[in-house]
Amino acid sequence: MKCQQSSDVLVISMGPYKFATRPRKAADSYAELVSTRFLSLQGVGRTGKRDQSGTTKDGVLVIEQIPVREPRVDLGAMSLAYNALCCYLPALLKLLALMPFRPAKVVQVTGAPLAGVAYLHKLVHKSFLVLDINERPASVTATGSVFALAAKLEPRILRMGARLADLTLTVAPGHAELLQRNYGFEDVRVVRNCPDAAWRKPYTAPPMSDSLRIVTVGSIFEGRAFEIMIEAIALLLRDGMQVELDIYGPGRPQYLSSLEREIEKFGLHNNVRMHGALERNDVAAAYLNADLGLALYEPGDPGNDSLSNKVMEVVCAGRPVIAGRLPENVRFMEQFEVGWLTDVSAAALAETILEASAALTPNLAEHCYAVGRSELTWSAAFDSVREDALRHACRR
Repeated sequence: MKCQQSSDVLVISMGPYKFATRPRKAADSYAELVSTRFLSLQGVGRTGKRDQSGTTKDGVLVIEQIPVREPRVDLGAMSLAYNALCCYLPALLKLLALMPFRPAKVVQVTGAPLAGVAYLHKLVHKSFLVLDINERPASVTATGSVFALAAKLEPRILRMGARLADLTLTVAPGHAELLQRNYGFEDVRVVRNCPDAAWRKPYTAPPMSDSLRIVTVGSIFEGRAFEIMIEAIALLLRDGMQVELDIYGPGRPQYLSSLEREIEKFGLHNNVRMHGALERNDVAAAYLNADLGLALYEPGDPGNDSLSNKVMEVVCAGRPVIAGRLPENVRFMEQFEVGWLTDVSAAALAETILEASAALTPNLAEHCYAVGRSELTWSAAFDSVREDALRHACRR
């Protein structure tokens, strides 16, 4: 029998520590006060989000990552079956098997696919359960995705969570309303996915050269409007505007190749550049090298209605942002006045970029940076959750 490895807090994540932005920030916050274990899979998804398996320690934070076979990245039923049965199912069973041997006073899980693991922990160890729903429930519909299959089970999983969770978190007000109305949750707190202090860089003024420099950072896959961005740049260049677009992020090789073909079709190799993935500590610098950030999601995908952390990252770095005209983005822009909303089509985006280029000023960039420092900090969003979880857990 395996020995018990006790901690005050157990944070459970689907993605590995270096890629799991929201669970990682939660674990780091808990570890400032109490012993914390971050328990996750070694890898997740088809865009190369993988780290080493095994256990490492950083002060009072223990990082334990369950081995996962590399998933197949091509689409199709055979790849879907292989990824579900040979990659994720064995890893999830391993997670479940570990729950009796990972006691903690508080357990926090991010995302409905792993919620059942945290429910088991609560039942076994009487832990205080923080359920973090980081996307609209049952919203993943990507073709060939294991998580699209799991999404079909989410309504039942979440209704169970309404009975078991001690504290429920979500990223946007609209999602809180949905959880209360459709799933029976009573008290849901909105915790925006703001960057943490270590992510930020000192402010620098925008380049504001003869050529408008635009940047977008994030995982590259269908539904995030990359084809629309590329065509919009082509339209602007055709009309005589000097503009450049830098795209950073990991993606499936087949999809990256299709975007390269789009760039070639429009003759944009001097104006649209794809750079691959960035290290987390380099993201803010990438935004600061540009005049303007893009955070676009196509509205046809129901999973794209959330307030993206990419919107907040652009602003917190100190640059205005163009975001799609989706409900949570509209709320955010009306509250903070840090950029522009656009319909997600090539013509509309080109028009919005042209409008933004005429209104860009160093004062606007400084305003964005100030909003990020005063209003959009992970500490301000999460500290009260941490305090309540630890206080209630100590009473048990």
